[in-house]
Amino acid sequence: MQIDRTAIETIAQQLEPEMRSRAEAAADKIVEIKNRGGKVAVVTGSGPNIHEGVTTLIAELMRLGIVDAVTTSSAVVAHEMGGTLDKVKRCDGVALGLDPKILPKGGEFELTLMSDADLEAIARDMPLDCGLIGELRAAEGKTIIKAAGNLGYPMGLWLEHFSWERPPAWGPTSAQ
Repeated sequence: MQIDRTAIETIAQQLEPEMRSRAEAAADKIVEIKNRGGKVAVVTGSGPNIHEGVTTLIAELMRLGIVDAVTTSSAVVAHEMGGTLDKVKRCDGVALGLDPKILPKGGEFELTLMSDADLEAIARDMPLDCGLIGELRAAEGKTIIKAAGNLGYPMGLWLEHFSWERPPAWGPTSAQ
């Protein structure tokens, strides 16, 4: 692998001096630890600590042997890492009649593009708004493959419910 030192220096020059100093200190510490045979773990939470795309960078650091482990919250697994290859269709949520208060910035609503069989499998675990799914499929929009980030409907909602440590609020439980 060829290291593009010009690109690294260009990025470094854009950092505030304090941030550049922190990045250099962290890199020096990682090199020191790896040189003595130690292990490096990334400990991160959700929200501002880890952002869309960062998970792919962490994965690359793991592939290269720089990072040996990652520990994080279930929110990161469900929202960030779970979406590493989510194919979605982005549609104008307001044009579809969705309340702007429930939409993310920019007003786009995302539908995870999946087969009818996959939708049926999810529907066995939780209620789906099939009307909304049909409207989203028919609506104008842009199809993208997201490299991390929150997942589209219904996959993101399903993963949140799937990650619960208790049975969902709907349907029979194993105790019944």
